[in-house]
Amino acid sequence: AILESAQKKMAKQIDRRKLLAEKGKAEKRLDALTAVVGKLYEDCVAGVLDSANYQNLLANYQREQRALNERTSAIDAELGQTDDSGEGLKKLKDCAAAYADFRELTAEMLNHLVERIEVGHPTHIGMKKAHQEINIIYRFIYKLRI
Repeated sequence: AILESAQKKMAKQIDRRKLLAEKGKAEKRLDALTAVVGKLYEDCVAGVLDSANYQNLLANYQREQRALNERTSAIDAELGQTDDSGEGLKKLKDCAAAYADFRELTAEMLNHLVERIEVGHPTHIGMKKAHQEINIIYRFIYKLRI
């Protein structure tokens, strides 16, 4: 059940190929903007473009460059997370396979599979306890909420 939940979580993550394609487009556009800014400077120096127009266009291109750089950094971070999650899922599967045929849960098994268990404060409605959040953080993958 835990492995299936982890696999479903992995299946819902953003498609790696789409991220790589988007990153490639952003990098191409960054290269094009670098060339455009160089040409813009040459036109300003040559007197083809006045200083006010140069400053206005330059500011717009630089704003676009910053946005694209931020997006490529975000994509790199997302790709890094999916790589880590995939590797973590493989480690979790290998570890869980070692304990597949167990008759009782031992402290050794818990220590090997679970990093920590977080138990939240209970919420009360009147005199009854209504809800309490429990998070299980596995050693090799994200947390699982119960």
